[in-house]
Amino acid sequence: MAKIIQASVTISSDGEVVTVFAEPTPPYWTADPCADCLVAVLRETDGECGRETGKIAGIEIIGLKDFTQWDEIPDLPGLWQIGGAEPLPIKELLKKIQSSLRPRP
Repeated sequence: MAKIIQASVTISSDGEVVTVFAEPTPPYWTADPCADCLVAVLRETDGECGRETGKIAGIEIIGLKDFTQWDEIPDLPGLWQIGGAEPLPIKELLKKIQSSLRPRP
């Protein structure tokens, strides 16, 4: 059974920058941007020397409303859960957030 990661989400006022953080969010982390897209995996660091611990702190996407580069997002371990919602793989969770940001016809 996959580990369930409790998460929180922050969304910029224009809805363009979305960050999903693992909870509790580590006090020290660094952004590890993907090569050709506006995605960064947030990786926990030890704080003292800035060395990565191997734990994922979250993920951030710029331009989520119109994002289409789903293959560029690395598969992160576990199922991510916000509040009491269904736990989902990170890509599915981000797609669900994306659909909530798009205007309804």
